[in-house]
This record gives sequence, C-alpha cells and structure tokens, in this order.
Amino acid sequence: MSRVETGQGAYQKSPKKPKTRKATPEEIEHMGRAKMLPCRGCGRHGPNDYHHVRKFGEKKKHKKGFTLCPACHRPHFKDSLHDNRRKWVEVNGSEESHVAETMALLYPE
Repeated sequence: MSRVETGQGAYQKSPKKPKTRKATPEEIEHMGRAKMLPCRGCGRHGPNDYHHVRKFGEKKKHKKGFTLCPACHRPHFKDSLHDNRRKWVEVNGSEESHVAETMALLYPE
C-alpha cells in the first residue's frame, strides 16, 4: 500500500483500490473484436478504446462495454465521455444502449 503525504512530514495510508478480476481468454477475445468496431460516438474506424460500463462501486465486467475512439473516450479531450458524461449521453444516447448495440453487432442471432 502506498503512502500519501498529508503535510508537515506526516503520512497516512492511501485507500486501496478494489481489485479487478483479470479477463478470461473469452473476454479478451470479445474486447479485441469490439475494439475493431467503429467508435460509438463519432464513427471513427478502429482500432479504438474499449469503454467498460459499470455502476458506481460495481466491479468491472469485461463484456459490458462498447468502443470509443480516444477523442470520445479519454478525459483530456473536450466533451469526451470521461470529460463530460452527462453531455455525452445527451448527444449520443445511454451507455446501456451502446452496450446492447455492440453485443448485437458482435453476436448476431
């Protein structure tokens, strides 16, 4: 566990991050295939990032996600999903709908 300086030479233990389960080979294949799909925000062709969808405090589920290009995904880009989630959802729709559409593209019936 790392330590964080609190000022005047005092240290306290930093909180532990919850451990995420490693992806299975099947989940790794799923994420790899999903990364080759176009970005769900702007349509840029892959390879792209894989955005994991989870509720606050929920563990990461490797098959619950969708594809975003770096500009639509990463926090240091204006109006990206991690920069302004509320605005991104207003413009592009809910994360859950993108998960469902991604699953339908990867696993057609």
